[in-house]
Amino acid sequence: MDISGNLSQGPRSIQDVTANGYTFRWSEYLSSGFRAFGNDFGIYVAFTLVYIAISMATGFIPYVGSTIGLFVNPVLIAGYTYYGRAQYINDHRDFNTFFQGFRQPHWIPLVMQSLMASLLLVVAIAGATMPFFYESILKFLEDAQKIETLPQAEVGEFVLGLWNTDLTIASVIALVVGLLVSSVICLAPFFIIYRSSSFGEAIQSSARVVSKRFPAFLGLTMTLWLVLVLGVLLCCIGFLAAFPIYYLTLLAAFRDIMGEDQAPSQASDL
Repeated sequence: MDISGNLSQGPRSIQDVTANGYTFRWSEYLSSGFRAFGNDFGIYVAFTLVYIAISMATGFIPYVGSTIGLFVNPVLIAGYTYYGRAQYINDHRDFNTFFQGFRQPHWIPLVMQSLMASLLLVVAIAGATMPFFYESILKFLEDAQKIETLPQAEVGEFVLGLWNTDLTIASVIALVVGLLVSSVICLAPFFIIYRSSSFGEAIQSSARVVSKRFPAFLGLTMTLWLVLVLGVLLCCIGFLAAFPIYYLTLLAAFRDIMGEDQAPSQASDL
């Protein structure tokens, strides 16, 4: 099940990767992600359902629900990495493996990395759209507040009436910027789990590694986004497969590029 490449060389330092580069095995990362999910699909689907249930439950808690979600969701998502890593090296694993993040010293760095990633996305998207489409976006947000007073049957037609060319262009720009930023920081959680990096170091390390083959990572991220969209379109049932595949594919890329085949606690330092 393992992909070939740097894994046989042992963990590589950031300096080595940035100085000597790496081969990007785009199709092998995707196939590894799909195979990993297919071999243990039952437990991945079960955990994804649990993740969705916990996320929804915390969201319904008055006042503090969103705050709880900020501290819980990133660690739950990291569960795909903990389980996937054990699966890739054929180590012992069970349902509890998904929750290892709550027992590791990675909890706070994972939360902080998630918050910083969200902030970077918001700042980048706002910086790319607001200077050019501020008035159109503001008017749309103001008019959208009227939705609460409308009958449910009229909401769709009302929203379509608000939409215009400026909002379409702004949405496309936001999508492109989001894709670019997501590609740059996509490896950050793995540096926290495998290298015990701080959230700042993890984001910086991800950017340095991705920048060596940015077009390739951009293509991989775009493909994985399409997988997520297809999963949602398939009556959301496909999302139960697409969500794990997304993280398992990125994990396969990280392990190959950084030469990781040791347990996270045993990996070499940056």
